[in-house]
Amino acid sequence: MNSLTAAQRTGMLEDIEHIRAVGHCSAMSTPGVVAVSAPVFDEYGMCATVAVVGTDNTLSQADDAGELLLVVDTARQLTKEMGGRYLPDQDMP
Repeated sequence: MNSLTAAQRTGMLEDIEHIRAVGHCSAMSTPGVVAVSAPVFDEYGMCATVAVVGTDNTLSQADDAGELLLVVDTARQLTKEMGGRYLPDQDMP
């Protein structure tokens, strides 16, 4: 992070906080290639990630995209099997 400007660092930290809050990430770092992912937790914390990678014309980055919802649901199920808590859900009733 030392090579980033103050504005870039601030932006990155804001992105990380948003990802932690919503429990998933969608990104396109290479033109035309999209990745959606969600963390898996065990009793100690984050232990894995579930991700799908595809082209931008076949995989949406929208928060309500079917592929993303499946990735998040899979991460939740794996978290339960691993004895963890899906952290984005911890504030839900």
